[in-house]
Amino acid sequence: MKDRIQQININSSVLHLLFISAISVVAYSNTFRAPFVFDDIPCITNNPVIKNLSNFLCGLTGYEYNPRRFIGFLSFAINYKFFGEEVVWFHAFNLFIHIANSALVYLLVVLTFDTPHIKDSSLYPHARGVAFFSAALFAAHPLNSQAVTYIVQRFTSLSTMFYVMSICLYSKARNHALSESTSNVKTFALISVGIITAILAMKTKEISFTLPFVIVLYEYFFFVGSTRKRFVYIAPYLVTLFIIPISVLNIQKPIADIIVDADTSLRFHTDITRWNYLITQFCVLVTYIRLLFIPVHQNLDYDYPTYDSFFAPRVLASFFILFAIFVVSIYLYWKSRDKDKKDLRLISFGILWFFIAVSVESSVIPFVDVIFEHRMYLPSIGLLISIVTAILIIIRKSNYASRKMFFIFGLVIVIIFTVSTYSRNRIWKDRVTLWEDVVRKSPMKVWPYTNLGNAYAAEKRYEQALHAYRYAISIKPDYAEAYNNIGIIYKDKNMMEEAIKQFRFAIQRKPDYAEAYNNLGVAMSSTGNDDLAIEYFKKAVLLQPKYKEAYFNLGNAYLHQDNRHDEAVTSYLKAIDIHPGYIDAYINLTAAYNVTGKYQDTIRTLRDVEQLTENNAYAHFNLGVAYLGIGNMDSARREIDILKKMDSGMALKLQKYMLGLPP
Repeated sequence: MKDRIQQININSSVLHLLFISAISVVAYSNTFRAPFVFDDIPCITNNPVIKNLSNFLCGLTGYEYNPRRFIGFLSFAINYKFFGEEVVWFHAFNLFIHIANSALVYLLVVLTFDTPHIKDSSLYPHARGVAFFSAALFAAHPLNSQAVTYIVQRFTSLSTMFYVMSICLYSKARNHALSESTSNVKTFALISVGIITAILAMKTKEISFTLPFVIVLYEYFFFVGSTRKRFVYIAPYLVTLFIIPISVLNIQKPIADIIVDADTSLRFHTDITRWNYLITQFCVLVTYIRLLFIPVHQNLDYDYPTYDSFFAPRVLASFFILFAIFVVSIYLYWKSRDKDKKDLRLISFGILWFFIAVSVESSVIPFVDVIFEHRMYLPSIGLLISIVTAILIIIRKSNYASRKMFFIFGLVIVIIFTVSTYSRNRIWKDRVTLWEDVVRKSPMKVWPYTNLGNAYAAEKRYEQALHAYRYAISIKPDYAEAYNNIGIIYKDKNMMEEAIKQFRFAIQRKPDYAEAYNNLGVAMSSTGNDDLAIEYFKKAVLLQPKYKEAYFNLGNAYLHQDNRHDEAVTSYLKAIDIHPGYIDAYINLTAAYNVTGKYQDTIRTLRDVEQLTENNAYAHFNLGVAYLGIGNMDSARREIDILKKMDSGMALKLQKYMLGLPP
């Protein structure tokens, strides 16, 4: 009989997980072609570090780039290695992680019902029901869409995967330790793997700093044993608390410098005070909870007010709401000590999970954006488990018809959330629809208008782009980025005089604006004023030493001038040093080598990067010129034959060059 019940449980779990996977695929089926947006650009498409997997596997470059999120960037590098910048595979990877997380939520609930404190609870026969609805709601919920569809937020979903996996392994290990029929070896193995996943979580995103605290909470809520025995199990997890601080700080510095670095590291590009950020987060957390129950008016970039007084009505009301929820969780834990109310402990745990998991991004560490929906991805797990458990406790003594109605109602909610997520994902289909949605909901915030202008400009809808940038300036008259972007449009339209004026406006409002200096240099160079352009490019790289485009443009300006070709070579090499995959820099570098008669350097360079440049007509042209320079006519003719298939015009130009005719 026991084996039959176990088989039924296994079969029901398989069906549950198949359903959860299916609704996940349906909810995100319209996201696979959604483009890279916002922080995807610097972190993925314009990030040379992820373009070479060996940076992560064979050297320290990948780790040094961002020690705190090494595993996340490694996952992007794996994506790029096998599929390049094919966005569909980045989305597929994200969806796989989300499905895995939903399955882990299911597993966590099932494992928790096998722990000593609630395995004898009256809700135990419904354990898989709690697991199913908790996981299904998590999989389908629109609030989680940003963490899945927004590619770069893989940091959040991937760290959540390792985070929940670590707790599941801990639960399994502790249950094994309590069983007399299992060996200590299996328990040790499970704990060891759990520690590894904890480390992976902490090397994916900083929110995982809270994992050891949740492990401690889980131990004291659901297991039994002496303090000494408990400490043996949780101590390895507590040691992992040092991982993130060590990743953030340079501990080789003097103590005073470490303290300064700590304060800087715990402030993410904002001047908001810690107190003001904290009291604002009271309101933000209530907004998150509202979105969990009523996921409407979602926004990628909220125009959210900040508060400077605890006694502001909204702050005070939010504080009391949160305090009441916290008090309820403590009360439920206290009541769960009664023999017939053990299952209340799971509700209490879920609420405390929420408060702990959200604490990194919603406490005293100021972020430039006070609210982001993806920040609820991990905390929502606790609240969803609490909500489902509470509802099932209420209806467990109802008659069969009532329970059946609840089951149907629950499925309807899951389906509604699935449809809502699918609908929400429609705005991600391209950059224009995404930012048009944001500006409708945040009409007084300048950054969305800038991104909308950039999206219009990318589609050459210049008038609409100019309108968006000018609207941003009307909101914030000293907004240098908008002036710079207007200048770029005028430059693209070959209106250089107006472009130069806009770039100067940008620099006046932001004197350390490296990009504006670079763009001003490009505009000056296009009008033939290379001497002044060189000065602007030098200023750009002085302000931003890793600015590869400015070094490239500096090389171009030197290449235009007589007797400065060696300086051009130096500039191109600097750009390549910053970005080893910078194809245009390799092409212009070899052009500079040819001008100075360094034909062997051209041949060597293009051989070294043959995989990068094999389909580039300019590379084959420069290589042909170099072969002609050293008198290797056969190789030059071979390059002409290659060019005939790629670019007949360049093939003809190289033939004329061979014959000594004007190209």
